[in-house]
Amino acid sequence: MVAPGNPLGILSLRDLCRRDVRFANRTRGTGTRVVMEELLAAQKIPASALAELERTEPSHRAAAEAVASGSADVAFGIEAAARARGLDFVPLSRELYFLVTLQQALDQPQVQTLLALLRSEARRAQLNALPGYAAENSGEVLSLRRVLPWWNYRKPKRRRA
Repeated sequence: MVAPGNPLGILSLRDLCRRDVRFANRTRGTGTRVVMEELLAAQKIPASALAELERTEPSHRAAAEAVASGSADVAFGIEAAARARGLDFVPLSRELYFLVTLQQALDQPQVQTLLALLRSEARRAQLNALPGYAAENSGEVLSLRRVLPWWNYRKPKRRRA
């Protein structure tokens, strides 16, 4: 998230290392912070290189407010929060979200009601109207092995010696 017009020309994570950039980070342990740290690691940028790394905001809305108020130049968060505060947005990553349940729960009435809602055109239209969101697979039941090939739910039990 950056100020309207992106006056500092922020285009990548490397730009957050500049000393003229005031960065509002997300709180340690948030999904957004985890994604940012993974992106930094993939680009071999040490977290210590970021300006004001220890300044944290507890939510997407708070991060957007820090930029909108001028107390930060850039914050890492979602496009919907940026647009809600009239900010510009520089996409750095695309995340997929999954709602997970056990296969045997799929036939429960509550789960069926939720799936019907997620599959409805009205709900898809609502999601697609949010900046940065796409409901392309909303309500589709997938195998974890299909979307997370490394996933292994069943792990062999350790034998005691």
